[in-house]
Amino acid sequence: MTDADVDDILGIELFSNMDAEKFPASTPLRDIIRNDMCIRHYRGGDIVIRAGDYGTSAFIVMSGKVSSPLKKASLTGFHATAKHIAAKAVSPSSETMRTI
Repeated sequence: MTDADVDDILGIELFSNMDAEKFPASTPLRDIIRNDMCIRHYRGGDIVIRAGDYGTSAFIVMSGKVSSPLKKASLTGFHATAKHIAAKAVSPSSETMRTI
């Protein structure tokens, strides 16, 4: 991951509100993002996750849109499993949807 990618992620509200000074010197926020996250690119129509898939990842849409074919999901807070969600990229084919 490049420094520009890390800067993009740090610009997302979820991360921009974090106080990087509260992270220990041995594991700074920038290093956690650089080493423990990855950026994936999807095109319109790509399946991001399927209902029933086992997963250990969280997805953050950095640009573009996703949709879920499921009519209603019962989620509590930010906890969800693939049993509860399915997502599909709906960006125009000329754009990519980026998730981390």
